[in-house]
Amino acid sequence: MPASVALVVSFKIGRRYKGGHPRMYLCGQSTTNLNGQTQWASTWITSVSTAMETWRNALNALTYTSMPTLQLVNLSYYTNKALRPAPTFDAITAVQVHTRVDTVRRRLGKEAP
Repeated sequence: MPASVALVVSFKIGRRYKGGHPRMYLCGQSTTNLNGQTQWASTWITSVSTAMETWRNALNALTYTSMPTLQLVNLSYYTNKALRPAPTFDAITAVQVHTRVDTVRRRLGKEAP
């Protein structure tokens, strides 16, 4: 598939806000994982969802003596286009893998339910 094609993983946080939300674009996908031209196969979505949750849990389980608490978080640096004195930390609570085939070069808007 072209390098611009991506599978999108959104990271869920406990706070709602207007603006960009944490997500990851996974490029290098195979056409064998497609269900038609615009959707990923449900078995592929399930596989990636399981792998991403395992990855998130593994990152959160890491510990070091100098940093006893490690956690995957979303950092927010701005409020109403103004820089905050200190960033806001939001813990990543879950992952959601999008079923729509996306691109890293152009925003396609919100995914239909």
